[in-house]
Amino acid sequence: MVGNFKKLNMKKTLFLSVLFFLATFIGSAQKSAVVDTEYILEKMPDYASAQSKLNNLSKQWENQVNSMIQEVESLYKNYQADKVIMSEDMRAKREEEIAQKEREIAQFRKEKFGKNGALYQEREKLVKPIQDKVYEAIKSVAEKGRYAMIFDTASQLSVIYVDQNYDISDEVLKTLGY
Repeated sequence: MVGNFKKLNMKKTLFLSVLFFLATFIGSAQKSAVVDTEYILEKMPDYASAQSKLNNLSKQWENQVNSMIQEVESLYKNYQADKVIMSEDMRAKREEEIAQKEREIAQFRKEKFGKNGALYQEREKLVKPIQDKVYEAIKSVAEKGRYAMIFDTASQLSVIYVDQNYDISDEVLKTLGY
């Protein structure tokens, strides 16, 4: 009886080992490819247009910030020149005026360039739909080509070597109509 149990246990172990080997072999046979989303986006006129709009908006707001800073510097320079002839109350009032202008600059920067500021929101509005379109094209190419994994060489993914035969960036561009 013990002999039959050992045989059954050995057959079971052998079966599981073969099953594990086959699963590993099949798993390693999955196709993968690389894509360069930066390259794809650079080839898309919509993306270039969106980037141009964002750059112009950013420059416009940065110019406003610089103008505000110049105003504060002028106020401070005038304050320094007039400081000796001002009363204590006038000095305090001017110092508060300068401090208020500095707070306004900080608030403006936060509203425009902050984590969820106007520039971020504008980027979401202009660029995200384009990125979603690229993702959908990559997904379509991956499904059609039966790729298990697609690596993006434009991201911080560490890719040591890429055989250009597996780069599907141009195929994604073709799917997008470019």
